[in-house]
Amino acid sequence: MLMNDKQNSLDHEASRLAALMDYHILDTPQEPAFDDIVEVASIICQAPVAVINFIDKDR
Repeated sequence: MLMNDKQNSLDHEASRLAALMDYHILDTPQEPAFDDIVEVASIICQAPVAVINFIDKDR
Protein backbone atom coordinates (compact mmCIF):
# COMPACT_ATOMS: atom_id res chain seq x y z
CA MET A 1 0.00 0.00 0.00
CA LEU A 2 2.78 2.46 0.82
CA MET A 3 4.43 1.98 -2.58
CA ASN A 4 1.14 2.83 -4.29
CA ASP A 5 0.80 5.96 -2.17
CA LYS A 6 4.38 6.98 -2.96
CA GLN A 7 3.88 6.38 -6.69
CA ASN A 8 0.60 8.32 -6.64
CA SER A 9 2.37 11.18 -4.89
CA LEU A 10 5.18 11.17 -7.46
CA ASP A 11 2.66 11.04 -10.32
CA HIS A 12 0.70 13.91 -8.80
CA GLU A 13 3.86 15.98 -8.36
CA ALA A 14 4.90 15.37 -11.97
CA SER A 15 1.44 16.44 -13.16
CA ARG A 16 1.51 19.53 -10.94
CA LEU A 17 4.91 20.58 -12.26
CA ALA A 18 3.85 20.00 -15.87
CA ALA A 19 0.76 22.15 -15.36
CA LEU A 20 2.84 24.89 -13.76
CA MET A 21 5.23 24.89 -16.73
CA ASP A 22 2.27 25.01 -19.14
CA TYR A 23 1.16 28.30 -17.57
CA HIS A 24 4.53 29.98 -18.35
CA ILE A 25 4.06 32.01 -15.15
CA LEU A 26 7.49 31.65 -13.54
CA ASP A 27 9.96 34.53 -13.82
CA THR A 28 7.48 36.83 -15.55
CA PRO A 29 6.96 40.54 -14.89
CA GLN A 30 4.75 41.57 -11.99
CA GLU A 31 1.03 41.24 -12.75
CA PRO A 32 -1.43 43.66 -11.12
CA ALA A 33 -4.17 41.00 -11.13
CA PHE A 34 -2.18 38.94 -8.62
CA ASP A 35 -1.79 42.02 -6.43
CA ASP A 36 -5.57 42.40 -6.50
CA ILE A 37 -6.08 38.74 -5.57
CA VAL A 38 -3.74 38.90 -2.57
CA GLU A 39 -5.31 42.15 -1.43
CA VAL A 40 -8.75 40.51 -1.44
CA ALA A 41 -7.34 37.45 0.36
CA SER A 42 -5.77 39.69 2.98
CA ILE A 43 -9.04 41.51 3.57
CA ILE A 44 -11.13 38.32 3.72
CA CYS A 45 -8.70 36.64 6.12
CA GLN A 46 -8.16 39.83 8.10
CA ALA A 47 -4.43 39.27 7.72
CA PRO A 48 -1.79 41.96 7.32
CA VAL A 49 -0.10 39.97 4.52
CA ALA A 50 -1.17 37.53 1.82
CA VAL A 51 0.95 35.88 -0.87
CA ILE A 52 0.66 33.70 -3.93
CA ASN A 53 3.45 31.16 -4.41
CA PHE A 54 4.19 29.15 -7.53
CA ILE A 55 6.64 26.46 -6.46
CA ASP A 56 8.64 24.56 -9.05
CA LYS A 57 10.97 21.62 -8.46
CA ASP A 58 14.01 23.78 -7.72
CA ARG A 59 12.55 26.54 -5.54
